[in-house]
Amino acid sequence: MTEECDRNPSPPKELLESSDDLVPDKIGETVFSKHWVFQCLIHVIQAVEKEDEKPEASSEKEQNETNNSGKEEGDKTEVLELNKELEEELCTLWDMSANNDVAHFLHEFKASNIFLGVIEKTKAPRLAEIAVGILGNMMFFNDICEDVSKNEELVKVLLLLLNSSDSPTLVQVVRLVHVCVVNKKARRTWLNSFKEIGSFVKTLQFILGNSLNVDLLKGTLQVVYYILHASEDFSLQFGSSEFVTAITAAAEQLRLKEAFEALDEYWHVIHLLSLNEDNLKILGECFHSIYKLLHVYVSKLCDNEDVVPSYERIGALTGGFATLVALLTPERLDEELFDRDRDFLSCLKTMLKSVQKKILVYKKQTLHEESESRAMSQKDSEGDINENVKESKNTKNSSNEKTDAQSTDITSSLEILEDSLSHLCFIIIPSIKQEDEVKKALLEALKDCRKSSQGACSKNLSPSV
Repeated sequence: MTEECDRNPSPPKELLESSDDLVPDKIGETVFSKHWVFQCLIHVIQAVEKEDEKPEASSEKEQNETNNSGKEEGDKTEVLELNKELEEELCTLWDMSANNDVAHFLHEFKASNIFLGVIEKTKAPRLAEIAVGILGNMMFFNDICEDVSKNEELVKVLLLLLNSSDSPTLVQVVRLVHVCVVNKKARRTWLNSFKEIGSFVKTLQFILGNSLNVDLLKGTLQVVYYILHASEDFSLQFGSSEFVTAITAAAEQLRLKEAFEALDEYWHVIHLLSLNEDNLKILGECFHSIYKLLHVYVSKLCDNEDVVPSYERIGALTGGFATLVALLTPERLDEELFDRDRDFLSCLKTMLKSVQKKILVYKKQTLHEESESRAMSQKDSEGDINENVKESKNTKNSSNEKTDAQSTDITSSLEILEDSLSHLCFIIIPSIKQEDEVKKALLEALKDCRKSSQGACSKNLSPSV
């Protein structure tokens, strides 16, 4: 027997050259199967149809008992468990739908209409959650989001689903709404639907005031922020006494769970509300709650080695300090709040010094990178260099330009934070009657601010300081 007969034959050359022949029904450039996706969608439709198949009453007595059941019992919605095998299939499809090719394949075959029917009919909360989750992944792609958002029935069904009592489903609905409101071309349809559904604001208010789910509270605050950012029409509705109480209750819940990253969203929202003068009186009714939340939030940051740890947190801090400035009326300053609360003043001093140091670091970094870039450009102009070196240097220059832009952006944001923080300190200090080391340290930090910046900081100087 020859050596060739001792092994399996080699695969045809064509199969080795083309992976398309290995998976003839693959979706785009992926290895996912079209046939498997179709089967999965068919299984979903069949599962929902089976939910409607009600077994006949075993006896006339059972039928009479059903007909004569009390109103309270009759109003209860039947909740079904999702078949484990189908759940695993759908979770796989849910993961797959985050892929560009798969999402567009699902959209091409009108999967959104299938999921609309599923959401409307199913009595299985888990099935509704997964259906909304898949839609949310599809909506992440701008063109799909714009096209699907034209389906007004789907939009309204999803918004009415916000009344669900199932937290996991609500998390996915809120996530989907967030994605759509961020999309500049799709948001108009959603904003109009928010207005048409009169209970929309009340529904968000109920979620914020009653939920204990951190992901749900964070997602809902994000939705409120982007709605406020996109349209001033909702400012007064979100600025009502009931709604402000609800978002402050949500923030308090996040504080208790030490979800400080989620609490960032609260400061973004509360700051946008404070920009409308009509809202200041109502926000003032929650002043002590807002102050307490800001105190805890800032104290927590000051416990960290890096007091201002992220670019996203810079915006939240700026919003928090600016809101407190807007709410500090002469009457509230006369309460001697800051004479009693020395710890907050210490935190402000620590925060201010940390921000000042970061600004200097980023400015030095920017100057160093600019110097390097100029030196490199000068060398290039001195003589010809080979193409490989030139391409390498061009790539490095492009990378340096991106880094410079990022450094400049962060520096600008830090300077705005410094301005907001120093403005707050300038307002507070004249109201502090007790002369001690804390007040002196804060004044020293403000002097450093005045020296390092000839811009907004110096403009906010109070004659009494």
